[in-house]
Amino acid sequence: MAAVALTHAGVAAAGISNFSRLFQRSVPALDDRVLRALAWTMRDGGHGDAGSENTPPAGYTYLGQFIDHDLVADLRVFPQPAPPILMSERTPRFDLDSLYGGGPSTDPDLYVGTKLRLNARDLARNEAGIAFVKDRRNDSNLMLSQMHVAFACFHNRIVDEGVDFDRARQIVCRHYQWVVLRDYLPRIVGAGMVQAILGPTGVEAAANLRCVRPGAHATMPLEFSAAAFRLGHSMVRSGYQLQTGGEKLHLFLGDAGAGALPDLRGFRPVPAEHRIQWRLFFEIGGSRPQRARPIDTFIVPALYELPKEIAESAAPFARNLPYRNLYRGEIDLGLPTGQDVVRAMRRAGVPGADADRLGVETPIRIAGTTLAQTNLAQTGIGVRELTEVLNQSAPLWYYVLAEAAQCFGGTQLGPVGGRIVAETFIGLMLCDPTSILNTGWRPSPGRFGCLPDGTFGIVELLSCAVPD
Repeated sequence: MAAVALTHAGVAAAGISNFSRLFQRSVPALDDRVLRALAWTMRDGGHGDAGSENTPPAGYTYLGQFIDHDLVADLRVFPQPAPPILMSERTPRFDLDSLYGGGPSTDPDLYVGTKLRLNARDLARNEAGIAFVKDRRNDSNLMLSQMHVAFACFHNRIVDEGVDFDRARQIVCRHYQWVVLRDYLPRIVGAGMVQAILGPTGVEAAANLRCVRPGAHATMPLEFSAAAFRLGHSMVRSGYQLQTGGEKLHLFLGDAGAGALPDLRGFRPVPAEHRIQWRLFFEIGGSRPQRARPIDTFIVPALYELPKEIAESAAPFARNLPYRNLYRGEIDLGLPTGQDVVRAMRRAGVPGADADRLGVETPIRIAGTTLAQTNLAQTGIGVRELTEVLNQSAPLWYYVLAEAAQCFGGTQLGPVGGRIVAETFIGLMLCDPTSILNTGWRPSPGRFGCLPDGTFGIVELLSCAVPD
């Protein structure tokens, strides 16, 4: 299979769609009963927050969510079907439009002068408690809203040095892209895969892509947005400690009623005692942060069943996160199976693709189950039947999670999921003539948090923007 461009050959420019497909599906969609049975197996019934020193620090979960909301926004209410022309409300570029919107003249409510509007270390809100943010998803949980605040503080810190708005945004976006490419991506897909695509200097990157080809108009691969980059759902813990000496707060505690619940849901002001000390989420100054859950096929109960204000739908199973993801990929979008992608990558000549792959040469195992289990989720389907289905045509999202768990113990994505994410990130940057891959930009030692030896990542950005 030839590599597919991150463009619709001019169609995206005509306003047709800013999504694209990398691979084709070869089999019919799985029956809804199979999806419900598979979703039932994904509820974490005992693994909990058992990360390890080899899983990323917990903050990378929410940095990833922040990146996702910068790249793509399919805001249909589940299970609204995909329209003939599916459009994302975010640009498929690392340009922080979820933070900046259209700038002070287009979105004046987001700004005070040329600085982003904040309320100290919280999002600024109106009298109804609604945050002044371009993308309301960035207020859906406390960790994400605090990440948004940190990037806003980074911008405001630069403006305070007398830098005008356009230049400040450029500086922030370049540092952000560096964090994405040199810090976040290696943590998630492995430094070896990133280096293999970028080459020694980054100049070789376009020639090393096999699944995507940068075009004149960037589009968002559905295999990335609806499957591979939904890895973060499994990394979410059931709760977090926010401040040194503070108690651990649960992610979500049931549905919000008249009173505030002592959990980490968003869409409400953040009290001072709940403002994050990032040293508990990243390795800052020798700290030992909380770790993310492994990337695997389990979702903690608090996320497995979404609060109603996040689910935004009363449809059956609408609050079941695994089912939503499986339904979206299989029935709504018709994504290729994991096995389809393995075979396509082999035809495309992806390095190493001829090695044994999950679901093809190596069997997929449904973790946490036994073959004796039957009638999962009252569907009449048992584990044995479900295992047979997965080893023929596994939903791509589930495949990516299972691959990470079985290949790397959940510490990073496997070779298929990792390749989709890495090529999409690098391909999107190559589509953008102003990106750091096309300009050769590097952080300046001693400026905006960059260390004297040139080291810069999310830790340095946070230390500059919101020092503890």
